[in-house]
Amino acid sequence: GKLIINGFNPRESIVEAPPSKAFTLRYLLASALSRTWVTLGGLNWGDDTWSMLRGVKPIAEIEIRGGQVRARRGVDPGRFRVIDVGESGFTFRTLTGVYSGIEGTTLLIPRGSLVGRPMDELINALRSINAKIDRSGGIVRIVGGRLVGGYVSISGSISSQYISSLLYLAPLTEGGIEVSIKPPIKSRPYIDATLTVLREFGIKVEVEDNSIYVSGSQDYRAINEEVTVPGDYALSAFYIALATLAGIDLKIMGLYRDKAVEGEYAFIGHARSMGVEVEEHGDSLLVRGSAVKELRPITVDLGDSPDIAMPLALLMARARG
Repeated sequence: GKLIINGFNPRESIVEAPPSKAFTLRYLLASALSRTWVTLGGLNWGDDTWSMLRGVKPIAEIEIRGGQVRARRGVDPGRFRVIDVGESGFTFRTLTGVYSGIEGTTLLIPRGSLVGRPMDELINALRSINAKIDRSGGIVRIVGGRLVGGYVSISGSISSQYISSLLYLAPLTEGGIEVSIKPPIKSRPYIDATLTVLREFGIKVEVEDNSIYVSGSQDYRAINEEVTVPGDYALSAFYIALATLAGIDLKIMGLYRDKAVEGEYAFIGHARSMGVEVEEHGDSLLVRGSAVKELRPITVDLGDSPDIAMPLALLMARARG
């Protein structure tokens, strides 16, 4: 994600956390499948969000007002859809799964770098439960319908989005899907974010080690009629780094620990290890940049959290040694 700070004023010690892209996309998709109306606030209005809105429009009733989205599953999804998914990998991959379980033919058209990116592992996993999918010139063609479901084995080392795709599809199948993830599992915290959202939409999920079972014939139903997208810990990491390097105290609002993507939340621990003072108060963080005398170098594995590499690099550049 991009973070552009216009008129960042060191004397103003309170900022609002940028909204989470990961949760924005997951909530939009779940809302579009929900049998009950749900209103989403505090969304991240990046390109990927518009890609997802285009993606779910054929199957959902959607109202956009004053920065909020009100959505639920539509009555008649139509029988033929052509969807421009832009350059949103999450939209492309999750909709490949979801539209496999919805009656009708769907063409998903990717753009930019997404055109040449492989999807064989996901397509083969979906075909193993009889989904009808083929891909040509980057475009994915799906002939969807009610799937029975079943057991799916998939590599966890390529993309967590493949697993999210199967998890969103599972409730739409008759018998559910058991997803067995072959380790190593890349970006596991993003799979956990998907599970968090599914549970908030009433979907029963069972997790055991590297296996996830989601039973079939379940309706998505939002437990809460109004949902606020939590702040993005990965983007807020830039604020933490800036406050530290500028030597100022900064309060960051709108960060909910129970909605944190674990790999992104890990930045706080890394920053503390380097000597940054970060206090957690409810839905806010207080960075005491004025108290930092020097930064210590640390060694970390960012395999689960590539999105915090840049802000961490900013701090590392100022560490001693």
